[in-house]
Amino acid sequence: MSMPTISYCCIFKNEEKHLPKWIECAKAVACGENDEIIACDTGSDDKSCEILKNAGIEPIYFEWVNDFSKAKNFVIDKAKGDWIFFMDCDEYFSDESLPIVREVVKKLDPTNAMFIQSNMINIDEDNDNTIISTCFHWRIFRNRPDIRYEKAIHEFVNYHGKGKGTITPVNDLTIMHTGYSIKMAKAKGERNLKLLEEEIAKNETDELTTPQAFYMANTYGQMDDLNKAAEYAQIAIKGPDRELEPMIVKMYRFVLAREEKKPSGPDYDWVMELLDEALLRAPDQPDFLLDKIRYYYPRKYYYEIENLCHKYIKSLGNPTIMNRCESQALGNVFYIYEVLADMMFHRGQVIEARRYITLALKERPKSVPFLQKFVSYFRYEELSIIQPIMNEICKTPDKEDKERFKSCFAQMNYGDVYLRYVKPKNNTFEYFMCKGLYSKAVKLCEKELIELFKYAAFAYAKFPNEARVFKAAVPTNYLTGAKKCPTGDEMSIKDLADKFLDVLSRIIMACYSMTDDEFEKNKNGIMKYLTSPAKDFLLAGFGQATQGVQLEDTKSFYKRVITKGNRNCIARLAKTIQVMPVNDEFLYEAIMTYAEYKDPQSMYNLTQKLENKNYDYHILTGVAFLYANDPKNARKHFVKARELGADTQELRDFIKMTDPAEKIVINLGKQDLVA
Repeated sequence: MSMPTISYCCIFKNEEKHLPKWIECAKAVACGENDEIIACDTGSDDKSCEILKNAGIEPIYFEWVNDFSKAKNFVIDKAKGDWIFFMDCDEYFSDESLPIVREVVKKLDPTNAMFIQSNMINIDEDNDNTIISTCFHWRIFRNRPDIRYEKAIHEFVNYHGKGKGTITPVNDLTIMHTGYSIKMAKAKGERNLKLLEEEIAKNETDELTTPQAFYMANTYGQMDDLNKAAEYAQIAIKGPDRELEPMIVKMYRFVLAREEKKPSGPDYDWVMELLDEALLRAPDQPDFLLDKIRYYYPRKYYYEIENLCHKYIKSLGNPTIMNRCESQALGNVFYIYEVLADMMFHRGQVIEARRYITLALKERPKSVPFLQKFVSYFRYEELSIIQPIMNEICKTPDKEDKERFKSCFAQMNYGDVYLRYVKPKNNTFEYFMCKGLYSKAVKLCEKELIELFKYAAFAYAKFPNEARVFKAAVPTNYLTGAKKCPTGDEMSIKDLADKFLDVLSRIIMACYSMTDDEFEKNKNGIMKYLTSPAKDFLLAGFGQATQGVQLEDTKSFYKRVITKGNRNCIARLAKTIQVMPVNDEFLYEAIMTYAEYKDPQSMYNLTQKLENKNYDYHILTGVAFLYANDPKNARKHFVKARELGADTQELRDFIKMTDPAEKIVINLGKQDLVA
């Protein structure tokens, strides 16, 4: 089969910014011996024509008459190719589509196919080419006298012959469009408004057609006039489904946006009715599913949210739905991945949570919130797991990327990941902890401790009453004999107490990270610098405490140790809390932390220490069983919590999650990256 000839066309005015990319794409497509490239100037006063001439393309000229169709039809009349490719200057084929374009037209039946329907992705070139919206367009069509453009503004190509023009959808063909970048949208809106008003003035009646209404709404939306946009959108919404469908998402969203701008806030029931109406007209339209998710999320309708998220992802793969109208769904899939990550983490499915937050981060690699969640979900993983994922997300990190990594990964526990991305200085406490040199980390803290002993001794000698607090932190033999401040730089009693607490907490953290054998080997040397309560708190983690410590001391050590410890450290900390005298209020705080760390065993152990076995106890115990992948026992506790009077949306969702008859099993198939 011989290759049909191609006429690659455009009209332009002052497009010096976009023409180089257009020319590159045109030459890649119209590269056959008898192909041609036609670029028509409608009044440029920049370097557009010069750029074309330098590329070997002689522009033709058309005197602008405020009519896009007339200009485009003028070009078509001069085209000699079998197929017309009419691409605006700010449009080009995606990297994946460019190699297959010629094969697409070659394979089509020359006696039947008239139009090729391709996908279009509107991107914001001013914001790292993020996706704004997607739609479908007919940019490729047969060069026939009965196929021409119509309408002065928002022109469209139409078939005027006998019968119907045959449209061939090619889902693998994607055009990238930069013309709706935020900086350009307002200027286009102002230009289009004048042309639309001229068209409407020609109407035989005062009533707008549905297309006129939604184009007016869209134009005012581009100009940031939300009230006017919503006013025209309401007119469009009253139109028939067939006419409204191409812009149904934008119209309902303009109305929704105006409701959300009310000083009193949106009416939830009104919003739900609006979205239900929209979904009735456009079933499973992901944009409307997203709006429902946004409203459900603050109300903790997690079970419903999860269902909607899966519907959303399924709809993205359905050409019938995605080709229905202009949609922002593909550009917002990052949010759905984030929500699914939250849902999975909420129900204790950490592997799935990691998978989804990784997908979200791939969509928005510069997002600090996504990276922070990534760090939280991968808290205890090794560098061999995390580094390949990070390399995939950011192949060539710049200085800004590295600073972002450093800031976010600094929240991770000490280990090889912290060492790789935070890069602590050599021979510091952080460095020794990351390298697993816990005894060296302790030795470093002991040097700091001995220096603090000197300050404490000086304070005790000068302010015996106020400094009595240091009797609980300094061995007696270190608390006497000081006559002057060690460096001549005095500090307050409170500041000194805080420094003691910090150093002692780091010693406890380092010791809790040790194995039993390593601790026993270093125990005597460590103990000579410690007094109660730090000594008893430390020994409790190894089952060797002889007495408990006060609640405030427990809280102080807990808050400092919990943040950076490895798995071993965090597990010992939980054992310590189990044997220390603490109240339910503090226990709830600790249990919630271990829930966040997804440590069901420690969660369960701590719930058993709660004195009040009320519905909160049963909810938390149920969560521990859920995280331990034991839905049967989890359900028993959730149901018991309900019997005791708990009636929250979250509890209702937990009960649904553990009901085999209602549990959702979704197979999403292969994803880009599974951690």
